[in-house]
Amino acid sequence: MHLLESIYNEVHARGLVASRRGFSRDFLGKAHNYATAGKTRNRPSPDALVSLARRLVEVGASDLARRVMTSLLAQNATGIYDGPRLSKSAVAVPEQ
Repeated sequence: MHLLESIYNEVHARGLVASRRGFSRDFLGKAHNYATAGKTRNRPSPDALVSLARRLVEVGASDLARRVMTSLLAQNATGIYDGPRLSKSAVAVPEQ
């Protein structure tokens, strides 16, 4: 199972989101169909993953945020993701 699918299933099971459309829009900060598009479902962009991690922290799902950030860091470290690298401001963690 892919990361986004796994996280969506957990967030949905916890009652934090009602649909994939809401997940795409409210958790990933993307268009309503982002989480279901084949290319992005398999390899989500770093900015979508950062948005996801931030939102997960906001709703109290820091365990899931940790999984997302671990995956993101692994992608950047191993060169799996070949798009633009993240800026420091993109990964700044909001103060709680």
